[in-house]
Amino acid sequence: MVSMDATETIGKGAKFGGPAVSIMSSIYSVAAAETPYDRCVTGFAGSFGVVGEVAGAAGGGFVAGSVVAPIPGAQVVMVPAGAVGGSMLVGGWMESLGAKVGERFCQ
Repeated sequence: MVSMDATETIGKGAKFGGPAVSIMSSIYSVAAAETPYDRCVTGFAGSFGVVGEVAGAAGGGFVAGSVVAPIPGAQVVMVPAGAVGGSMLVGGWMESLGAKVGERFCQ
């Protein structure tokens, strides 16, 4: 069993760790782009992706928690799985949307 203090610490780390990794990944991608146009498009894609990942994680965790609420003990597994799945799904979609917006805006 994990103590309540440890659970709160894990929650704080996950709350800020995921977006921090996404932001740093976006910064690296912008810095590694070869042309100014690529930097601009990558900046849009990364910004949209970070927002999508955060929103997808919140939504996925909420939906998974709501679906398995009547099943005792299932939330322990399903809420993190829903958060990760939502983050990946919505983050990827938003990143591709950001790339399309960047392609139009950065011309």
